[in-house]
Amino acid sequence: MRIECKNLSYIYGQRTPFEKTALDNINISIESGIVTGLIGHTGSGKSTLALLICGLLRPTSGSIFIDGEELYKAEKDGNKKRRGIKKSNRKSSEKMKFKAGIIFQYPEYQLFEETVYKDIAYGPSNMGLSREEIDRRVRDAAEFAGIDSNLFEASPFELSGGQRRRAAIAGIIAMDPPVLILDEPAAGLDPRGRSEILGGLREYQKITKKTMIMISHSMEDMAKYADKVHVLKNGAAYLYGTIEEVFSRAGDLKKASLDVPQITNLFLELGERGLEAGCGVYDIKKARDGIIKLLGGGEY
Repeated sequence: MRIECKNLSYIYGQRTPFEKTALDNINISIESGIVTGLIGHTGSGKSTLALLICGLLRPTSGSIFIDGEELYKAEKDGNKKRRGIKKSNRKSSEKMKFKAGIIFQYPEYQLFEETVYKDIAYGPSNMGLSREEIDRRVRDAAEFAGIDSNLFEASPFELSGGQRRRAAIAGIIAMDPPVLILDEPAAGLDPRGRSEILGGLREYQKITKKTMIMISHSMEDMAKYADKVHVLKNGAAYLYGTIEEVFSRAGDLKKASLDVPQITNLFLELGERGLEAGCGVYDIKKARDGIIKLLGGGEY
């Protein structure tokens, strides 16, 4: 699913003393079937953009297209005509609501049902699916997320913190949205937990070829899991490219109140001291190759 944002703006508290522009007439594209990172300093508009793509907010102006179909176009047309939306358009609008799913920070706080099974099944149950299809999705999503079926009848609040987070993620995956948005889903976890959650979601994306959007403050996470990156600055599109292209522009990132991964900073410093090992070093493998280059092509 390719996503196009055209002349997209969003203003919080419009026409009040607290009015604040979160997104200002941005035009960006998110490619189909890859992991696209969204980075920017606090208040740059990245989470607002995610909520707009999910349909949890409506744009102040502009449009969002998912595979060429405008999100909530039926509602906009209905408002313009000041009359009810036709039945066929209502169905189209409802279908669009299920094209993007979002996993928030601390997703375990979204749990509320009596049992783990019911919680995972909640989303699919609201999609008009058969009981058999709901059951299949619940079991497949639970298996992917690492939730054993012997926990299905347990209360979500009896699970460990890690299990609750996995159950919440399974609930989103069970809806099988073509677009999956990750808004810091590994927040608060130790390095091992981050690797398990983000690594698992990245593996899921590789298998399913879904369009995935990842929001994170961690440049290391972006370097490890994203294919391309959009940088937002003060509600506007600022930079876009591959990980290597974006992270090689350390000066521009700093102007956006961002930094590059520590390993990238190390090699930039080496370059300033005359030890040029190539630009775009942002992970261990590239660092190893860069060091070998500095040593004249020798091997360990």
